[in-house]
Amino acid sequence: MSQSLTVSLAISDPQRSFRFYRDGLGLDPVGDLAPDGMPEPLQFRLPGETYLCLIPTGGFGWVLGDRAIAAPDTSECLLGLSGASTRA
Repeated sequence: MSQSLTVSLAISDPQRSFRFYRDGLGLDPVGDLAPDGMPEPLQFRLPGETYLCLIPTGGFGWVLGDRAIAAPDTSECLLGLSGASTRA
């Protein structure tokens, strides 16, 4: 059974965050490039089947659904675990 883990972080500046994780930390972006030269969604592959997804703060509320986003002085992240389904 294959599983993957996605860590999603809220960011305020997509271009700056993209450069930090790509150039500063040497992470490999994944996905098709948008017209601004960044992948959409903004993701990086980490070791194994783990991904880092960077979500602009304006879109983080959409990802959370009915839950309120954290206050501006609070850090917040989402962890998502996906796995294959086994049906008999």
